[in-house]
Amino acid sequence: MSRQPRVKVITLEHLLYGAIALAALCIRLGGPGNRPLNPDEATWAIAAWRFSQGMETPSGAISPVYLALSWLLFALFGSGDFTARLPGALAGGMLPLAFFLLRPLLGRKTALAAALLTAFSPLWVFASRSINGDIFVALLMVVALGAATTYVRQKDPGWLYLGAITLGVGLASGPSIYTYLVMGGLYLAYTRRPFLGQGELTKVMAALICALLLASTAFLLNPSGLGQAADLLPEWAQGLAGKAGFASRSHLLLSLLLYEPLMLLLAAAAVLLPKPRGGAGCSVQPKEAPSLAGRTEANLVGRTLLLWFTAALLIQLFLGASGPGAILPALLPLTLLAAQGLAKLWDMWASQGFRYVEAVEAGLALAVLCYAYLTLAGYSLADAKILLGLAGIALLVTTSLFITIWLWRGGSEAIHVILATFLVICTLWTIRLCWGLNFGPLPYEKHLPVTEFTSPEVQDLVSSLERLSSYRTGDPYALSVTLVGNSPTLRWYLRRFENLEIEGELSRRIDSTAVITPMGSSFPLGEDYRGRDFTVTVRWDLKALRGRELLRWLFYREAKSEVTEEKAVLWVKP
Repeated sequence: MSRQPRVKVITLEHLLYGAIALAALCIRLGGPGNRPLNPDEATWAIAAWRFSQGMETPSGAISPVYLALSWLLFALFGSGDFTARLPGALAGGMLPLAFFLLRPLLGRKTALAAALLTAFSPLWVFASRSINGDIFVALLMVVALGAATTYVRQKDPGWLYLGAITLGVGLASGPSIYTYLVMGGLYLAYTRRPFLGQGELTKVMAALICALLLASTAFLLNPSGLGQAADLLPEWAQGLAGKAGFASRSHLLLSLLLYEPLMLLLAAAAVLLPKPRGGAGCSVQPKEAPSLAGRTEANLVGRTLLLWFTAALLIQLFLGASGPGAILPALLPLTLLAAQGLAKLWDMWASQGFRYVEAVEAGLALAVLCYAYLTLAGYSLADAKILLGLAGIALLVTTSLFITIWLWRGGSEAIHVILATFLVICTLWTIRLCWGLNFGPLPYEKHLPVTEFTSPEVQDLVSSLERLSSYRTGDPYALSVTLVGNSPTLRWYLRRFENLEIEGELSRRIDSTAVITPMGSSFPLGEDYRGRDFTVTVRWDLKALRGRELLRWLFYREAKSEVTEEKAVLWVKP
């Protein structure tokens, strides 16, 4: 009797994916409710809360998928800032696992590198810790790409239906889905290859429509979700009407340049470095998986990813997309390209080795660059010209060191040293950016993706009302409160007050014990109310920074820039 070969159920690769996903989930669940919801987030959160309370949800471009997930989480854990951001955090934590499906397309090392980069990327983490539908779209698109690749290899219709279902759910997730659809349409038009037969296309469309219907209506519990899903298209295309200006477009590009230096360095390495001789490479293994164009050349995948990144970035810039997830359609191909670069560097050092003398040279370059960093940082805090001169000398010494290594020991060793030096610098800088952007105190650290944020004073306002209500009614939420205006932030934080009334403007006599009005509005209350102002939102502008202030912002994300505050006044009847 012959023995059947034993099949490994869990491999080291599986454990690595699990560890990366666990780390990504822990980072994203690390206090996402510590930062108050900004107005855009509060708009979605209050819609989800109304849906969970059986009220009518407002019309507009709100992700039905987010509404359904928030409704479930609100029912399980209650409503709050943490649970409002929890759907995105869970999607971001699952994203590294989705890259497992791209192993046949990219190769095992590249797919694993993509999972690792996504777990700790500042912009990926920030998008996961914010309320937006684009993080769901990115997760679904990775699954759809993996399903399409597997279907091409195996011709298993199950993968085809999985791809159709993910596309259907994506159409109810966020406006950025249409950027991915444009990319897919351009690719199919370029290759001119029939991906599906007529019979398969009919079944795929049926699966897609069913998935869209069920996802947008929360399994028919939210009929208005179809309209909300339809509103995602005009929300995506609003830049065509000229609503987006140069500021929003430059903001998107600067966010990518300033917060993803490691991604950009590794993507450049993927494009510029040759494939190591004798290395396994970092992309498609011959005779294992087709590339995006059905060929097996490894560099074809890299070129396709580069074109995908460029086209997606141009589309998002042209549309003037805004929000924490606006960069994700371009960041996804950049992540895959950077993963190729990381795998290529691994193969290069594995095949050619990294000698002791190279480590010493890289360490020396790092020491000099650290000195340059400290002197520049000191100059940004104190106007001492000598520090600026010392930083220039340090940079000149570093450049001379690299040139000397190139002339003395050859170009190959110089490239090794330069790449190792800047890889360490970019890695440390990316970790610092990820921590500051997602865990730093926003009122003090001014980050580019959050030029508008909610002031912590809003929570002080709510606490004051809760104490007043407990004192006068014995219940922290029984006080009669009237909110004048349509501030989504205040509506979200005042949602628990049972006797809350919302007035568009103060045009009639109001008998509520507490009234909240915008700063500067008329006050025909007719009672001897006493008021106190609170800051609701704060906006700041990077364009106001010049010289040392700009340098200080680059190093510490702190600057004395002009801010615009939106205030509200809490009036209380004696």
